[in-house]
Amino acid sequence: YVLPSYNEGLPGSVLEAMAAGLPVISTSVGGILEAVLDDVNGIIINPGDIEGLRNALLKLCNDGSLRKKMGKESLALANNKFYMKNIVADLLKIYKQHVT
Repeated sequence: YVLPSYNEGLPGSVLEAMAAGLPVISTSVGGILEAVLDDVNGIIINPGDIEGLRNALLKLCNDGSLRKKMGKESLALANNKFYMKNIVADLLKIYKQHVT
């Protein structure tokens, strides 16, 4: 999945791509860095870096095992960090810590 954005929050499309087990190529803007870990589940480039985008695309196009490895990492991160039941459980822990 590729999202070479100049300005974002945390795009749902990135989370959806991760949940589908895809590696992500995106930029270091907004909340994207909360979801995409460079060289773990995707490749982060600087906004406007056309050569970096080209290199990232070629890297993943030419290396099927890397694509598969990053895709598995994306799915694992999506399930662990962004799965709704986990988010709710984490919020409940926070509320319980502050309510006496």
